[in-house]
Amino acid sequence: MMSFGLQVYGETSYDLVCQMIDQIEITKDDIFVDLGSGVGQVVLQMAAATPCKICFGVERAEVPSKYAEVSCIIVCCFHR
Repeated sequence: MMSFGLQVYGETSYDLVCQMIDQIEITKDDIFVDLGSGVGQVVLQMAAATPCKICFGVERAEVPSKYAEVSCIIVCCFHR
């Protein structure tokens, strides 16, 4: 597990996000926002697994935010 200092509160597991997706009806009109999104894994999972119109994360810590930007670029390159 990566650690970025004292600002890390906890991570949301892949399985927990799957459970959340199963519990709510997400449509193509929905917008998903993850506040404190870390490296963006929940945002990417929501974008890949749901028909959400927009998925984005907000992260104030610089290092995990940079990781999220790189991850987004890589994922976007594979989904063209």
